[in-house]
Amino acid sequence: MHVVHAFADSRLVSGVNQSVWQLSAAQAAMYPDSQVTVLTFDPRATAPPGVRVVLVSPHSVPAVLARLRPDVLHLHSVLRPTLTIATLAARRLGVPVVASPRGGYAPRAIARRNLLKRSYTRSVELLRMRHTQLFLALTDREGRDIRALYPDAIVRTVGNGIAPLVAAPVAGQHPPHRRPSLIYLGRPDVEHKGLDRLMRLAAELPEAEVLMYGDGLERLHRDGPVPTNVRLMGVAAGPEKAAALIGSSCYVHLSRWEAYGRSIVEAMGLSVPVAISAECDLADEVRRLGLGLVLADADDAGGSARALRRYLDSPLAEQSTRRAREWALTEATPSAVAQRIAQAYAAVIPDAAEPSDVGPSGRNSIINH
Repeated sequence: MHVVHAFADSRLVSGVNQSVWQLSAAQAAMYPDSQVTVLTFDPRATAPPGVRVVLVSPHSVPAVLARLRPDVLHLHSVLRPTLTIATLAARRLGVPVVASPRGGYAPRAIARRNLLKRSYTRSVELLRMRHTQLFLALTDREGRDIRALYPDAIVRTVGNGIAPLVAAPVAGQHPPHRRPSLIYLGRPDVEHKGLDRLMRLAAELPEAEVLMYGDGLERLHRDGPVPTNVRLMGVAAGPEKAAALIGSSCYVHLSRWEAYGRSIVEAMGLSVPVAISAECDLADEVRRLGLGLVLADADDAGGSARALRRYLDSPLAEQSTRRAREWALTEATPSAVAQRIAQAYAAVIPDAAEPSDVGPSGRNSIINH
């Protein structure tokens, strides 16, 4: 089987890109006698073991697909004209198309778009989706959002794969905390990520230190005063991210909408308690399985602060954190997710659910087109 993914790049802070690279590497390990290819516009992209990376331009995508003739074209994200070009090219070639919208059809996300983008969603994007054979939703909640736009769509729910982080000492890392510490990792999008909520929560928890990691967080100073117990950090990746998470008392994520939240699951895998807003799509799973604290009204900073204090001081935090780690390391690893996606592919490729048990072939290359 030959799977082609499009279009990841090398940005470390993008959850979509991380998911594509981890999935492609896991699929290459699971299908050693087949091929996994990632199309990219980024000349800095590096091929994981067993994965072929093809550098393309928007106008070359149809020709590249015609040459590769994959068994399935797996597209990620939404509202990119090249995705439509690739979808229509695949249709002409008779190649099944699988789409992972990754939260792009959440009602709040659509409402936030300007008039041009909303029109694009209802026109060009609709055309692309009509020629998509299978949708992969990250959560059941996202699956409902997809069906609301495309009632006849075939939808399967498969979460993101999260490579377990390995903690290691990092030179220059902040010293161990002597006070409770809350941590956030992500983009500086105030409305989407609910950073205004986090600021208000910090003000209600003066006894705690709040560490915010991400690129461009310094712009928060332009939106108003930052509480004195908030520290704005830079981007943390790999061992630095693991060390930051392990050094914290709780990972807090207060998004107004969130299709998945990779850092939430990474924290779970490192036995860090998590507290998330009810608007996070993972909230249903966290509540159902008892994996952490779901804040019913994240706009109520006082109530959220009281709930968080009670939770962290109770035996429930330790119990749910233990369950969350077990869940993350069994259900959310790249290999487990690749297996479930193989079963989902079977809806359009009959033999897709029969991966080999042989290890990765070590095949990797970068090709320019």
